[in-house]
Amino acid sequence: MGSPHPPAAVASPADALDRFEWRRRADNGPRGRPVATDGRRVYVLSNDNDTGTCVAAALEPWTGEPIWRRRLPSFSFTANAVEGDRVFASCADGVLRVMDAATARPVAEASLGEPSTAPPTMTRLSVVVGTGAAAFLPGERLVCLGPTL
Repeated sequence: MGSPHPPAAVASPADALDRFEWRRRADNGPRGRPVATDGRRVYVLSNDNDTGTCVAAALEPWTGEPIWRRRLPSFSFTANAVEGDRVFASCADGVLRVMDAATARPVAEASLGEPSTAPPTMTRLSVVVGTGAAAFLPGERLVCLGPTL
């Protein structure tokens, strides 16, 4: 399996694409969902169909070992996002959850007013999230949240 640190001979991740480093089972997900990274950790969201919840996790990028896990009280049908030292997860219960990237400690929550299946997008001073998934979940708004998050 992979080493805990990048190989010295690899100038960029693209240079290592011909080598298999690691594989990890993601319980009930992330099925086809993109992952996010800040260059130090890989962040994933994995729905748990048995409990109706989602597990947010940070993985060590060179080994795939979990660094932390946090259970969120709702499914998430999209990728999370990372900005600075924060991880953002929009959920089907209409709540945007913000966690500390190093510890998973909850930092903030914001109601979106409607269920969300859209990934959070960062601007310089705000977070923008879409709501709804036509025919499946109600909502048709873009919600912009200010710098207090």
